[in-house]
Amino acid sequence: MGEIWTVAFSPDGNSAITGGKDKTARLWDTRTGQPIGEPLQLNHLVTSAAFSPDGSQVLTGCFDGAAQLWDVQSRQPAGAPLRASKAPIYTVAFSPDGSRIVMGGGDSESDNTAQMWDARRLEPIGEPIRHENVVYAAAFSADGSRLLTGCFDNTARIWDVQTLKEIGDPLRHGGYVMSVAFNPDGRSVLTGSADHTARLWTIDESKTLRCDGKIYAAAFNPQGDMVLTGGADKTARLWDAHSGGPIGDPMPHEGGVSAVGIQPRRTDGYHRERRSSRATLECADHQAEIGGLGRRRRSGGSQGLRRWKERARPV
Repeated sequence: MGEIWTVAFSPDGNSAITGGKDKTARLWDTRTGQPIGEPLQLNHLVTSAAFSPDGSQVLTGCFDGAAQLWDVQSRQPAGAPLRASKAPIYTVAFSPDGSRIVMGGGDSESDNTAQMWDARRLEPIGEPIRHENVVYAAAFSADGSRLLTGCFDNTARIWDVQTLKEIGDPLRHGGYVMSVAFNPDGRSVLTGSADHTARLWTIDESKTLRCDGKIYAAAFNPQGDMVLTGGADKTARLWDAHSGGPIGDPMPHEGGVSAVGIQPRRTDGYHRERRSSRATLECADHQAEIGGLGRRRRSGGSQGLRRWKERARPV
């Protein structure tokens, strides 16, 4: 498969998508870990992927500056490619109601923007949101009213989705901001940086989650009480979102962990057989991608999928 750059779960938790250096995006069954159908063929490295809120479409973003909507059932393109510029795309996301998508990217010298699009008409909305450097990460708030972007100018910024104006002051790190997320409860945001930290920000304070290398990826679980990070130190780590303390031991990988996600509860009853109170996580290093936080954990290794027991011991 080559290096994996991006992973994302479907809203129902039954499938996942990965994308990477081999110019493909692949759908996977999250219970069996097996591929679903043939890979989606792209023209360049796939840097980002996201499911629509109803799970019927996926959006891929590529290093050649093109984004593509796909129909999940037919695995065929849903319309023409979306292109705001020739600069690489590093992040794509759907708004919670599925009416908008955002594409972010840049090349350091120009076209460092996040562009909003109408997800149904496939037309740009307003002017691009300009940044001082590459836009590497973007996420919508749960109510869809705000957009959070992470940038290579060492900041994360919050934007009003309707006006496209910045809200408040930038959230500053000591290195590139490579991952961002809103807590589902809307009370805090999460940023991951090349300065070896992930930070939880609220109106009144911030908590620092310190790792041994650059943080490439960070995500909340659906309940908003846990955080998963992955980075250059070849580990994925779980954290308590309230205290900022680690949960258990780091989960080692054979390469840098470039993407993470925590699975929603499956809708087919599988989690009820596997301790339904637990979540499932997904990690991606240089070769592979899926993991679990309940009875089974699976995460990427250079030879494919690896399985993990509850206390992060490989099977």
